[in-house]
Amino acid sequence: MSFKQVNLDNINIKYKEYKSVNAEKTLVILHGWNVNGIQSWEKFLDKLTKSKPNYNWIAIDMPGFGGSDLPNGVWGPDEYSDFIHKLLTVKLKLNQINLIVHSFG
Repeated sequence: MSFKQVNLDNINIKYKEYKSVNAEKTLVILHGWNVNGIQSWEKFLDKLTKSKPNYNWIAIDMPGFGGSDLPNGVWGPDEYSDFIHKLLTVKLKLNQINLIVHSFG
């Protein structure tokens, strides 16, 4: 998995992506409410990608976490869900995904 970065609504978002040559589906991983973002999944990512080698994987540092910029203003669940939806559909052009989430994710 390699780190990538994208800008959406003037917020730089870091994410990791693993692309499979024969991908059947995309799995998106959202971390819980912690300061480490993607790092909270690091010890599992290698095992997860090996357990489902025919999937594309994306692990996102949500705004204000890990390597991503802070959001503009105070955000609650509605702002985060709207932003993630826009990130996935507009920037990353994903329409069908499966989610793996923890806590706040």
